[in-house]
Amino acid sequence: MKQVQSIYGQDYAPGYAIFMKKDGNFLSDGITWFQSVFESAEFIASHVLLVVDEKYGIEAAEHGIQLCYLSEYFDDPGKQVVCRKPMDIDNKISTEILAFAKKQIGNPYDYTGLILGFPLMLISSLTRWIKPLRKLPVPFHIPGSRVCSAFVADCYKHTEKYKEVKLLKQYHISRITPVSLWNEFPFKPFHFYKEREWIA
Repeated sequence: MKQVQSIYGQDYAPGYAIFMKKDGNFLSDGITWFQSVFESAEFIASHVLLVVDEKYGIEAAEHGIQLCYLSEYFDDPGKQVVCRKPMDIDNKISTEILAFAKKQIGNPYDYTGLILGFPLMLISSLTRWIKPLRKLPVPFHIPGSRVCSAFVADCYKHTEKYKEVKLLKQYHISRITPVSLWNEFPFKPFHFYKEREWIA
């Protein structure tokens, strides 16, 4: 499949989320496979980040929460990238999102939460029946650390507009996966998946 180049101001802008996966990459394939066993979505991403401007994003990655070049994702033909716009986002909301995001730069990545906590959480499925567990951190989570989806969700949670979103109220941030963020956060309806983002 050939991916269409995303256009700044049309497909992505400050405060938008960018979901991606890299086929043939062991870690990316592992994360998407594991999520797909327990959750379904139009697009199962292995990574998600926030847009800062035309060139930069902020992500929780292997070296912690950091600035990144969007070109690393857009210009890599091996990566599938989908941009998503939060519903009703405006300049005030995007400023709130990015103000919180920038304060998190330098915080660590949640390796133990990813490697030990997420699999245990998904395999046990206890949160499906015991709802109070949803508000507790994922097992082995290190306070202050974030995986990619938890970081993006936390940034959205720290706004007046999105702090009451059901997903963000019912679940501890560390329990939010890329798939649950994709499915349950109020992004603009995803209508261009086959029409614009992907060409067979």
